[in-house]
Order: sequence, then structure tokens, then C-alpha cells
Amino acid sequence: MKIRTIPTHPFNDQKPGTSGLRKKVSVFQKPHYLENFVQSIFDSIAAPPGATLVLGGDGRYYNRQAIHIILKMAAANGFGRVMVGCGGILSTPAASCVIRKYQTFGGIILSASHNPGGPDGDFGIKFNSSNGGPATENVTEAIFAKSKTISQYRLLDTVDVSIDVIGNQQLGNMVVQVIDPVSDYAALMESLFDFAAIRALLAGGFKIKFDAMHAVNGPYAVEILQRRLGAPASSLMNAIPLQDFGGGHPDPAHVPQGRHLLPLLLFHDSRFVCQVAGTGRHPHHPHPLRPPEKDDHAADEDDQRHPHHGRLHQSLLRKEQGVPGEAVPQPPRPVPFALHAHGGLHCPPGRQDVPGRQPL
Repeated sequence: MKIRTIPTHPFNDQKPGTSGLRKKVSVFQKPHYLENFVQSIFDSIAAPPGATLVLGGDGRYYNRQAIHIILKMAAANGFGRVMVGCGGILSTPAASCVIRKYQTFGGIILSASHNPGGPDGDFGIKFNSSNGGPATENVTEAIFAKSKTISQYRLLDTVDVSIDVIGNQQLGNMVVQVIDPVSDYAALMESLFDFAAIRALLAGGFKIKFDAMHAVNGPYAVEILQRRLGAPASSLMNAIPLQDFGGGHPDPAHVPQGRHLLPLLLFHDSRFVCQVAGTGRHPHHPHPLRPPEKDDHAADEDDQRHPHHGRLHQSLLRKEQGVPGEAVPQPPRPVPFALHAHGGLHCPPGRQDVPGRQPL
């Protein structure tokens, strides 16, 4: 296997923000465009020889191709190990979890968050530091500066390795470790939240509906909601990640995308419904979430009526047709109604002006 040094020229539009570099797929497919930015990352972060990198993305179009390019470049740039999510899947919060748990040098995450996917959609790439969070402004400025002067990049000249089977493979002098993209994150969530109480809530007849929007959240919902918390499979919608998100817009704040959820609250027996964005943009909350202070009174009243419900700290359904709540992009947490281990779960009371809708 030979390391190739490939001449290139700078692109003047590779300035990353806190969410990395986002462009149309067609831009990233230009010769040298992705490679330039990746080499600019490697040249700017000063990783020691043999360092470990985490790699994965939200499964959108061009995700797999980009992963193979980055793996070959990482091998040519002296990394000793890359931990890549099986199938190229790794949500942003899960990548943060893996970076911190295994104390890696950092990670490259391929995502354009809630932007549309597909050949005509968007693609994105960002570097997360060893603390699991986005690179600091000093790092992103260094990456941009390098991108404006880059003249070559390094690539291992070899065939693609498989990223669809969990285990280790050799790529030059580097180990490619294909990992379960869900298990570490699910274990972290189970350590933060009272899964036993949530299982009891769901077993007692509290019905939920989770729309993963054909984005990266689906596998996490299956493992956490269905396998660990006991929610029936019918609780999950659109749980298979697709390169174009099924032609939809993976943004819960995009109103037409969420209208199908309203009847589940108004006319069916689902007690809680939600969507989450294409991938999480925020780091994990380090401690169990607490209900907002303004909801304490309502939470106390609800606890008196339904002690087994506990406290549901937020609803993610947009205010529309008298239904309380809001839709906002959220990372794929174990259950968006995050249960506090010491307080329980607060479900906001139903609106009296909605026909047939009673307080929970």
C-alpha cells in the first residue's frame, strides 16, 4: 500500500462554523474539495502519531463515500486507529459519547443536521475535539487558514475496507475499528435516566409515538425505546435511515412535516408524540434534565392526579390547533420526555379547548 501525495489548489469557501462546513452535495463531490478540507483539519489539529479518531455521520447521501475517503486519508496522516460507526452511522451525541468514553483525540462527524438530504441536498463535515464538543473558534479559524493555502493532501492508495461488519480491519498501518453506533450511547442514557421508571410508565398504558424521520435517530429509538424501555414497535415511525430521509425534510420545526402527528394526540390514544431532527447538534447534557421552573406547579398538580407518571420536562409538539408544546430540533436522546432520576416525569396538562382532550 502506497501513500500518495496529491497536488491540489485551494477553494475560497471552506470557512467552517461551529456546525462545521455545510454545502450542497454537488460541491463536496468536486475533485479535491472534500479531501482539501479533511487535510486542512489534519494539518491544524496536530494529532500525535498513532492517535485515535472517531468517524461517522447521519447516513445522508454521500456519507459512505466520504467515510472511505477520510479513512484512507487518516491512514496516510499517521492515525493509529479510527473508530467508525457500523454502516457509517453515528449521531452527533453518540459520537460525543464515544470520543469521551474512549478518550480519543477527537472525531469527524458527517452531517448537515436538519438540512435536506439526497443528491440535490446538503452535506456537512465538522471536527469535534477530545471533550466531545465542537472545535473551538481557534481551531476552526486554523482550519480555514490552512484551506486557503493548501497545495497537497495525502491518501493511502488502496481498496475500500468494509464498514458494515463490527470488528477490526487493517488499513495500512492503521486499525479501522467498526463499532456498534448505538450501544455506548444507550448505556450512557441508561446511567443518566431512570429507565425502570420509564419502563413502568410505558407498561402501564402510557402510549407514545416517535417519528425518527428516516434519519439517524431510528436505530437509537429502536434500541432505547423499544428494546430497553419496552415500547411496542408500533410506537416508532420512519425508523430506517435513508440517504434522502424518504424525501422528507428532517426538521421538526418544518410545519408540514409534523402535521401527521396531530391526529395521534387529538383523535387517537397516544399520550405523547414527537419528532427529532436529522441528527443532534448539541452535546449530551452531563446530568439528568430537570423540569423548567415555570412548570413546577403544573407538574405538582399532575403528580397528584397521576403519581406514576412523574414529571415530563418538555413536549416537542408545535403549538397548533390548541395542542400544547413546541417542535424544536433536538438530539436523539433516549426519550425526548427525559425522566429525571430523582423527580420523575412531568406531562403538561392537556388544553381544555381541544374537543375530547382532557388533562393528563
